[in-house]
Amino acid sequence: MESIEKMSNEFFMLPLEEKQKYPMLPGTIQGYGQAFVFSEDQKLDWCNMLALAIEPQHARNPNLWPKKPEKFR
Repeated sequence: MESIEKMSNEFFMLPLEEKQKYPMLPGTIQGYGQAFVFSEDQKLDWCNMLALAIEPQHARNPNLWPKKPEKFR
């Protein structure tokens, strides 16, 4: 778990241009993108995220797995 956390932190420290190579396309749930809550009753929370499927195997999209940091994959 520590290794996964370390690689994730390194990914999010990369320049924006590098992270945008793995976009979460509209209507999908995998890749790098932003998520925020639409609400007129509260402040909006914003987060940058990287979502990757690992199971079931047919849901995996290897094109969205970052090449940097090198050990991420």
